[in-house]
Amino acid sequence: MHMKVQPVLHKTFIIKPTMNCNLRCRYCFEFHKNGNFYDNHSLSIDDTERLVSKTADLFPKSRILWLLHGGEPFLCGASFLRRFLSAVRFARDTKGVDFQIAVQTNGTLLTDECVALLQDNADLLSGRVVSISIDGPQPINDLVRVSTDGRSSFTKVMDGIKRIQNSSLKFSTISVIGSHNIDHPKEVYGFMKSIQAR
Repeated sequence: MHMKVQPVLHKTFIIKPTMNCNLRCRYCFEFHKNGNFYDNHSLSIDDTERLVSKTADLFPKSRILWLLHGGEPFLCGASFLRRFLSAVRFARDTKGVDFQIAVQTNGTLLTDECVALLQDNADLLSGRVVSISIDGPQPINDLVRVSTDGRSSFTKVMDGIKRIQNSSLKFSTISVIGSHNIDHPKEVYGFMKSIQAR
């Protein structure tokens, strides 16, 4: 009699709790293509918890990185984050899986509560790193990364970065290279270095 061997996964699963976003970056294809379609469409935390649990049941001993992405994932608030972290921890502690999380955010909604939750669960956070989208210093960033009403997002992003800097966590940055910053590599690099981005 042959035992059925369950596959062991080494994967990244991207969780998009919402495709909505509080920014309207001028190069983002989502809202140019889909308009306000995403306003009332989100992934429920109940479904997310079931997904994490079922994945652990189906693929024991697997190593999976759950990447919170969007849209802007923190539009779903600290309550979503708290339950998501609890589901990942429960699966890891009880089902023999190596689950970690990662976060990609525009940084504008990184509240004290969200940072505290991530800090309290830093052992789940891959490299203890939060990835924040920013395209350079304010004059460059504000050419393209603006709020829904067209205003600057820079101060709110920097507020989120400062909260991370004042915690035990680290942050990295992700930048879109385009016509707004391609001719300013020294300014962009100098800015990233000045904020101690990884």
